[in-house]
Amino acid sequence: MNFDLSFTPTSIGGGGWNHLANPYPSELDWNSGGFGKTNIAGDAIYIWNPVIQNYGTYNGSIGTLGVTQYIASGQAFFVKAQDASGDLTASEQAKSSANGNSFMRLSNDLIAQVGLRITSDKNHIDETVVTFMPDATDQYDWELDALKFSAGWVNLASKLDNDKLMAINAMGAPRGVKNVNIDVNPYYYGKYTFTFPEVSNFEEQSILKLHDNFLNKSVSAIPGAKYDFTVIQNNPSTFHERFELQLVSPVKINMEDLEVRAGQEFVVPVTADQFADVLNSCRRP
Repeated sequence: MNFDLSFTPTSIGGGGWNHLANPYPSELDWNSGGFGKTNIAGDAIYIWNPVIQNYGTYNGSIGTLGVTQYIASGQAFFVKAQDASGDLTASEQAKSSANGNSFMRLSNDLIAQVGLRITSDKNHIDETVVTFMPDATDQYDWELDALKFSAGWVNLASKLDNDKLMAINAMGAPRGVKNVNIDVNPYYYGKYTFTFPEVSNFEEQSILKLHDNFLNKSVSAIPGAKYDFTVIQNNPSTFHERFELQLVSPVKINMEDLEVRAGQEFVVPVTADQFADVLNSCRRP
């Protein structure tokens, strides 16, 4: 089957958003070789969760809001064509009966990742995921990053320097100090809670925190932790550019063949990249 994708660069979000559906009487497996994908942004699908009333995302390895690689029979979903050459086909091999349904399914690679969930006192929910991998950059990687599709009472995303909002954000390898802007866009104003349902595959002794710029407070981003805050309608400071995710990775020093006596000064060589990471973090306001 050939899904008929369109691309109009002047439409919303730079164009390429296509609303499709699974026409088969069985599930489709998005990870199957039976799908032919050309220039599909982030290798991502977006599916509406009617209970939570928001869109979940799956990018071939990680999912939010319960969305996995399996697309139910008759299920509607969105994809984004990166440009006019975007193309999507499905053969019989794409069919599946696995009935998968799990949160943040991992691929075979051990990807360092942190999942953030926001929940209001009226049970409005959204999620976003930040991953760290050697093949990614800290800018928009259209083959790895899944753009945010905002439609809920509250919308949670990570924000890049160019203001692009990500549902699933693949950052460069965890090294030195990294700060990721976390965007909260509410249509309900009241009490909210941050939790961290998935934090995995970070190097031992890594420090991962969510920082509140409005109150100048931080909480460790670990499973079981939570952070309560209030969003006020006429006070944008209570949500706009309020939060950032802070990751500090440990620096390894090889002490082999180094003799140091008490009180003695010694020099530890660092790479230019390590020095730049520390220097940039010290310059932060």
